[in-house]
Amino acid sequence: MTGDDGAEDLFEDGDSFDDPLWQDAAWVAYEIAAGFRGVGPGWIGCSLAWLAWVLPRVETAKQLALVLWVYRKCARTRRQTVSLSNRELRFLGISRQAKYRILAHFERRRVLAVEPQSPGKSVSVRLFGPEGTCPQLADTCPAP
Repeated sequence: MTGDDGAEDLFEDGDSFDDPLWQDAAWVAYEIAAGFRGVGPGWIGCSLAWLAWVLPRVETAKQLALVLWVYRKCARTRRQTVSLSNRELRFLGISRQAKYRILAHFERRRVLAVEPQSPGKSVSVRLFGPEGTCPQLADTCPAP
């Protein structure tokens, strides 16, 4: 838009509060006020966009716990592929057999991919999601 003097307006048409960047900033401010400073020790979390994407693909509480754990590990390591040992899931009540059932469930629903593994090594999984929603990996998080 231009004014009578031919200068361009600094502001675009529409409500700036509807802008996705403004809404993201509002959520960040809310999380900081609530004491959430990212995925640090004692916290498990994910982006709201990724949670909205994954929830329709989840059927049980243990499935949600495992996929949030994978998201947390990706955020902490800043990698899209992480290893997943049986030992680290025990405190969530997820056995080795349940882990593999849950991973197969999410692989069928294209939430993650199970990477080939060497005998005796922990399984590695690659997390997916809508573009820009994987933790710290906005450019490398393609939907499968």
